Amino acid sequence: MPPRGYLKRLREICDKHGILLIFDEVITGFGRLGTAFGADFYGVVPDMLTFAKCVTNGVIPLGGVICRDKLYDAVMAAHADSPAHAIEFFHGYTYSGHPVACAAAIATLDVYRNDKLLSVPPRWAGCWATPCTANSRACRT
Repeated sequence: MPPRGYLKRLREICDKHGILLIFDEVITGFGRLGTAFGADFYGVVPDMLTFAKCVTNGVIPLGGVICRDKLYDAVMAAHADSPAHAIEFFHGYTYSGHPVACAAAIATLDVYRNDKLLSVPPRWAGCWATPCTANSRACRT
């Protein structure tokens, strides 16, 4: 875990120098720290956030990117003259938009919402705050 205030200071530095702050939330997203994303846990808003695995409960490969409006708007404006059917932000990969993966994600997100899983800190959240060692009680289940 980063030291207290580290990510907020990093956000300030990125803002000062016009650098995009990107969080890879594949491991820390979807409740693993007791919030929807690690960004929420630390109170920092990145410019882009990547996620995967837990969006489908890990059963089908799917990932995504969330970005700030200013980035989305810049991409859309760059393609303003493109035909209506054109893909503005094409990033095709092996599993892009697969209907089964998307259905799994929707079902998983419904469970997160309906069971309020992202509003209850998981029992192992304390493990992340304490260095894990063979003798650490915080990391035993």
